[in-house]
Amino acid sequence: MSGDTGDDGRQAAPQPPSGSLAKMASRLNRWLAITAGTVMVGIAILIVANVLLRYFTGKAIIGAEEIIQVAMVPVIFLAIGYCGQIGGHICVDILENVFPRGFWRVVDPVIRLIGALAFAAMFWQAIKSGNMAGEFNETTNIRRIPHQPMWLMLALGAGFAGIIELTKLWVKPGSPLLIEDENDER
Repeated sequence: MSGDTGDDGRQAAPQPPSGSLAKMASRLNRWLAITAGTVMVGIAILIVANVLLRYFTGKAIIGAEEIIQVAMVPVIFLAIGYCGQIGGHICVDILENVFPRGFWRVVDPVIRLIGALAFAAMFWQAIKSGNMAGEFNETTNIRRIPHQPMWLMLALGAGFAGIIELTKLWVKPGSPLLIEDENDER
């Protein structure tokens, strides 16, 4: 319900109607971000285990650095769409007060369109690179971790981020699909 308030008296974030496409996309986006967070916790555990093993036994986990490097792909790209959905990205607003609001009403959609096109290009290139990596059986050097799944995760994340940027072109702030920063008044 859009009129509900939370325990602190502020209005609760609007929720998509039950069974809607928006709710399904929002849940999938949240699930991808949770997956990215879980991978990040796994990376932290691996780093701690590797340091402790090296300290107490003098031996490291073989290929730990390689695993960490490969695991950073899902950490970044599976969460990037959710970050855009909640408005959690970094915004450099040094020029915000220099130009009038009307200027930003014109420029913001252009910036979002450029962002969506950049994510579309990343999506397309990641799909192509993933297919090529699968075709040539590309793997990492030590652990032989296949490259193809990482490229496809990159494509999935870039695709979701592009969809979020496109959605922001025609969806009003405060929409059930977008959980924006309530302080953004542009």
